[in-house]
Amino acid sequence: MALRNKFIKEEGFITYIPKYKLTRQFVIRNIPLDLSLAELKTVIEEENQDILISDLFRLKRRDRTTGIWSDSEAVCVQKLGEELPDHIKIYRTIVHTSPFQRCLQCGSEDHVSSKETPCSEPKKCINCEEEHATSDRKCPKFMKNLEIAKVMAADNLPFMEARALVQKRENKNCPFYDDRRPPVFSSRNFPLLPSKGGTSTSNSTSNFATSLQSSSRGRTFAASLMKVAPEISSKLLKIMKKASTMKQLDQLVTRLEKTMKLHEETLKE
Repeated sequence: MALRNKFIKEEGFITYIPKYKLTRQFVIRNIPLDLSLAELKTVIEEENQDILISDLFRLKRRDRTTGIWSDSEAVCVQKLGEELPDHIKIYRTIVHTSPFQRCLQCGSEDHVSSKETPCSEPKKCINCEEEHATSDRKCPKFMKNLEIAKVMAADNLPFMEARALVQKRENKNCPFYDDRRPPVFSSRNFPLLPSKGGTSTSNSTSNFATSLQSSSRGRTFAASLMKVAPEISSKLLKIMKKASTMKQLDQLVTRLEKTMKLHEETLKE
């Protein structure tokens, strides 16, 4: 297994199985309040040999008169494994299970909102806990996750790197696109490189700029960079610096240009 592979450990990689691949949750109802969770866990595991419980808890119910939350007769069971049982046995009685659900309007675990039975409780988002429905597309958490997904798709980045990039821009209050940026071929984007003798070469920037502008696709790509975030454009420019001495530069620029267009189309959606 990859989790125990010594070669992977020697290279410093960390392997793990996501939690959603290890456990499943389901709800059983009409469980008496005087039955303790410890006793319930023991009974379920004894009468259902294929179920090993990792956690269970009672769902809360809010009294609409007093506003006080209390335990309900519904219990959420978290079992090991990917299979979700249709029913289980408790004291030789068949108890049907249902998926674990929460109301998308108020975040409560004891009901769901629908057209037939709309929720009348105050709105509360499950993700950010602010006063709006969980399905609200203006939710800060939703917008952030959507931005992360766009960065992952457009720049071919893993989730962790895309999330770090989005978080960095949030901390700096920096928008993804900034038309007030200095010109692409400015000294800010092309700092002077040290020469073999240790001094800066004054013509390194101009040489690279000339090589990039030598083709029509190169000029198109340079113009496209004006619409990209500073962090991303700087990375692309570093790549182009290294690629300026390579053969078939025109093909490389074409591929990068397609990526930039895809990035723009994704953000317009």
